[in-house]
Amino acid sequence: MDVKEYQKKKEERMVHMERYGNEQDPIKIAKEKKHKQQKVYYQKPEIKARTKEYQKKNKEKITKQRKEYDSRPEVIARRKAYKQKPEVKERMKEYNSRPEVKERMKEYNSRPEVIARRKKYTTKYSFENQLKKYGLTTKYYYRMLKQQGGVCAICGNNETIKQNGKVINLAVDHCHKTGKVRGLLCGRCNLTLGILKEDISLLYNYVEYLKQHSN
Repeated sequence: MDVKEYQKKKEERMVHMERYGNEQDPIKIAKEKKHKQQKVYYQKPEIKARTKEYQKKNKEKITKQRKEYDSRPEVIARRKAYKQKPEVKERMKEYNSRPEVKERMKEYNSRPEVIARRKKYTTKYSFENQLKKYGLTTKYYYRMLKQQGGVCAICGNNETIKQNGKVINLAVDHCHKTGKVRGLLCGRCNLTLGILKEDISLLYNYVEYLKQHSN
């Protein structure tokens, strides 16, 4: 390679570095440059309007794609690793401690629709998750409840225990040896079965004891 050819290659390399980065970290700088360009591009009013229109027309499609992407194991692992970084934790801590952020979150959390939505979501999914442990669906649970007349399978009474001001659902009773679901019980009867350790002979002893001391 002669001097002229070398000089030409050097100039081409310098142009490339100027466009995409420098020799220290060309990939990082190229990404930063691209990110800045994209930020400027998406701030344009016509681009904002076009993006908003597209999102409105393809709401279901975008939601589906986002859910599929968020459920990928590598995405979950990457986000988890990112959140564990000390500098990220520090940055989030600093951000959340800002007075304006605290005030904004306080205002958001106090909205009636947010409170109602969270309450509904928590109740729905905690109950559904509880049923999944026994291999039940909400549809099958309410079918069982209907067959029992809406009351406890042992005492025949309605549930009276409340949580967050609302009467809780009847508990799912199952055999601890086989895992088979037996019925729906109120909190008291379910607790009593647990105390008796499902021992029938012990239950008979209780009955005999009460008979002896009934008078």
